Amino acid sequence: MNTLKVTKIEFESLDKVLSESVDKEILLNLDHCLNLVRKKSRALASSLNRCFNNARNSMRYVLVYNLGRKDFKNKKHIKEEELQKYLKDYLKDYFEKNDFIHYREFVRLLRACTIDTGSEVSSSIKEMYNNFFSGKRLVKSYKLGTFGLS
Repeated sequence: MNTLKVTKIEFESLDKVLSESVDKEILLNLDHCLNLVRKKSRALASSLNRCFNNARNSMRYVLVYNLGRKDFKNKKHIKEEELQKYLKDYLKDYFEKNDFIHYREFVRLLRACTIDTGSEVSSSIKEMYNNFFSGKRLVKSYKLGTFGLS
């Protein structure tokens, strides 16, 4: 079977599990926040929403899931408090080559959001995005790799 096809299947399976388990918690207030932004600028709200979609479609979650599988096979154990840094270090090259442009766009849009809606709304969006992009969603991907998809 083609590696790209396997990766696509892995991505879809992983995304489904993450959507059901983690995304609902992380993105609980996203629609509310985007509606507040939409009152000031529809284009800005749409662009911020696109940032979350770009993050969701990143292969970073499959890479981390596969790292979890590899670490499990090699009996490598990472302490919970060190896991996020371990994953960030692991993804450094991937981030620079693939995700940086999307993250930079998010930061630019977040500045505009702060100007248009104030720091409370933009802070909420920033927290959701960081948990989504490099926090809870990433950690859950790794853990699913160590325990298998469920």
